[in-house]
Amino acid sequence: MLKVLVIDDELDIREGLAHIIDWTTYGFAIVAEAANGKEALAYLEKETIHLIVTDISMPVMNGLEFIKELRARGWQHNVIVLSAYNDFGYLKEALKYRVENYLLKPVDEDELVATLLQVKEDIHYEIAYNLQEKENLNILRSKVLNRLVTRNISHMEFMNKADFLQIDLAAASYRVILIELESATELFERSGERFDHLKLFSAMNICQELLDARMDGVLFEDSHQHLIFIAKFTTNSLMFSYEAIADEMKDALKRYAKQPASVIIGPEVHNVSDIHLSYYKALELLEYKFYLGREATINDQQVPTCNNDNQVALENRFRALEACIMADDAEGCLAITSELYDTFKLNAKIGKPFIQHATFELFMTALKQVKEANGDVTQILSRPEQLYSNIQAQQTIDDMREYLDNNIHSIMQYLILLKKGRPVKVIKSVIEYIQTNFNQEITLKQAAETVFINPGYLGKLFKKETGLSFHDYLNKVRIDKAKELLLTTNQFVYQVSERVGYKDYNYFHKTFKKYVGTTPSDFQ
Repeated sequence: MLKVLVIDDELDIREGLAHIIDWTTYGFAIVAEAANGKEALAYLEKETIHLIVTDISMPVMNGLEFIKELRARGWQHNVIVLSAYNDFGYLKEALKYRVENYLLKPVDEDELVATLLQVKEDIHYEIAYNLQEKENLNILRSKVLNRLVTRNISHMEFMNKADFLQIDLAAASYRVILIELESATELFERSGERFDHLKLFSAMNICQELLDARMDGVLFEDSHQHLIFIAKFTTNSLMFSYEAIADEMKDALKRYAKQPASVIIGPEVHNVSDIHLSYYKALELLEYKFYLGREATINDQQVPTCNNDNQVALENRFRALEACIMADDAEGCLAITSELYDTFKLNAKIGKPFIQHATFELFMTALKQVKEANGDVTQILSRPEQLYSNIQAQQTIDDMREYLDNNIHSIMQYLILLKKGRPVKVIKSVIEYIQTNFNQEITLKQAAETVFINPGYLGKLFKKETGLSFHDYLNKVRIDKAKELLLTTNQFVYQVSERVGYKDYNYFHKTFKKYVGTTPSDFQ
């Protein structure tokens, strides 16, 4: 609703205006009244109003004096003037100060409505124009600030444009704080698409509000869709913890924008022309998120250091891991893998490409054993040709460790089955699982987890050993139990359906007829 202030020294006129039309029907609401211009000015100093309806002849400060003062203060409120025939001299003067219309008393309802509709259209246009103007200004500011942090603008050109764009970077020192939204990065790396503008705008508003309350600076979006805050410091700046502010931002973004984020804190620099050094260092530190994990806060002090002795230890663990794979020692294999990645995390200088390659080699070592045991690699990896790209897709070292651990476990269990001939025992365990849990909502994946086998491989193995798919076997068990209950109890068909694991009665009816050849009701 657009807010309206009515100014008139006569109470009955103010009350009459409030009831002459249903203001809300036209998008307005009378929220305040004043008996003269002086009262109105006092109110406008504290509150936001979209439209003012004012009388001309009033004591203390009349309508003409009020409008003059309104414009002298630079206030651009929309004004409708009320006047009597003998106020024409005042009215003529008031029209010089931009009013929307003048209405003669008593006010004509149709003329008031027509004026309000025009005013509403003008106000909405002005709001939209101001928003667009503000957005265009923000775009220009971002472009100039991007050129600053990437050192693509001269100091003189920046200072000239900063003055026009109201960018104030006067300070004793600066520090770049980079906020990376996890979902924006994942989307761009996966598909090359830009993140949703409204989501990014929401995240920026949250950061802006929090940062403004803690420190001085400017916030903008860089070309990688990172949020960049150039923090300014003076000799009077308060002491604070960057890490604490980073934690506040991450918590606020996750809670209110549903956006997990990482925060990178660049080093301090002392000249505007050196801000790019803090920015590029922040981008460099961002690479260490691979080691430190998602939603990290990263600065120079948190970067892992390299120990020359670790390279020797790394090679020793490779040999130990290969020995465990060949010995079918699944627990030992996973223990060494865990230790190996702990070593990676302490060796930032090893580099992400090396760790990706090392992970790929670990997979290949294990898969080689599968081939030597006459196994089928596709039982473990549905698309083996995508293995390396899947490794590269892991965002952090912890993701890579989890990806390797999950697959190594499946590989080792598959190797044990191949080398020790355990398929029959495995299928027996799965059948026992079905017999015990048929009345629950169970899946092939859940059954596979009980015997530590890849679901795809278990499905093929189950059909090979039983002649039925897992799903068909489960249905057979359920239908056999349903037949027994229908013959030995007085339960209704829908009750039997639920007892044997079918939550959907129609599906039970259809499945029963498929396996038995008749409906449950006819079977009774």
